Amino acid sequence: SGSMRNEANDGSDVTKLQLVVDEVTETLDGLPDDVRFDLAVYRYPSEYPPRPKLTRAFGSLELTSKKSRKKALAWLAQQEAKGWGAFMEPLESAVGLDDVDTIILLSDGRPSRGRLDRDFRILQEFPHSNRLRFTAIHTVLIGTKGADRKFMDSLARITGGRLREVSGR
Repeated sequence: SGSMRNEANDGSDVTKLQLVVDEVTETLDGLPDDVRFDLAVYRYPSEYPPRPKLTRAFGSLELTSKKSRKKALAWLAQQEAKGWGAFMEPLESAVGLDDVDTIILLSDGRPSRGRLDRDFRILQEFPHSNRLRFTAIHTVLIGTKGADRKFMDSLARITGGRLREVSGR
């Protein structure tokens, strides 16, 4: 979302978007070569009428390799921080893909737009969308705390995932 342009609110001058890029780089570097992955950005635009769009680095799951890591990070470097945060649509889209058993959601907090724009509604409704797949969602909270942390922790826990907090320090 557009708030990723902001500083991480932790006393550093690092933007939230840079923290995302650093975290994805570290994650991809830690993946073994037999893992299949893709990166996705869900944009819920600020203009009216909104035309949300899911953009993916590859468009399908790719085997982890030096080449795929490099391509994914190059794609990520081209992504801009803009629009609003919406979660339900991209999460449902990802759990609907074949062979997806884990999602890593990087965000600076709760949703602000989308079909379900209240965090408590997502926590109530998402388990129904995920009931046949049991896809784990690991959440990565970028530079904020409070209600944002509570939501990201709850989303991870209800899906069997874990919360990771990232700051610029």
